[in-house]
Amino acid sequence: MGRNTSRPNTESNKPKVIDADALNILATREARKLHNCILTPHPGEAARLLQCSNADIENDRVSAVKALSRKFGCQVVLKGAGSLVSDPEGHVSILAEAVPALATGGSGDVLTGITATSLALQTDHRDAAEIAVYLHAKAGKTAYAANHPKVVTATDIAAAIQPWS
Repeated sequence: MGRNTSRPNTESNKPKVIDADALNILATREARKLHNCILTPHPGEAARLLQCSNADIENDRVSAVKALSRKFGCQVVLKGAGSLVSDPEGHVSILAEAVPALATGGSGDVLTGITATSLALQTDHRDAAEIAVYLHAKAGKTAYAANHPKVVTATDIAAAIQPWS
């Protein structure tokens, strides 16, 4: 049996999506360029990665996502109301429409899955990230419309993607 070394495998050249605890682990290590990956932090994770406060992230989300992309040398999706996608050159795409249904536990995990799938199907990381953010938002809207006034769950969001696959 192998040991769990509790660190993300950033050495591999295979495409990867880094989220959740892997982001928290990255925040505790010396920053280095990551290649062939997409980071998907929420504002709290972004604050840990940039060693600042959540308020700093929320006060200037565009600068924050650009700083993350430059720091790690890869695509970054900053989740939240109006998700942002940035590349290391500082190009930022904004999904301006807030989707309240996505503010539910597990929604970020669904985005990570969509991003990984999109990355596997695309050669361009920027396109993969933008497609994933768009599909995630569309699924959130669809799930909200189907479940309103009930609470939307991550399962509802994931299920709303099925007709498009």
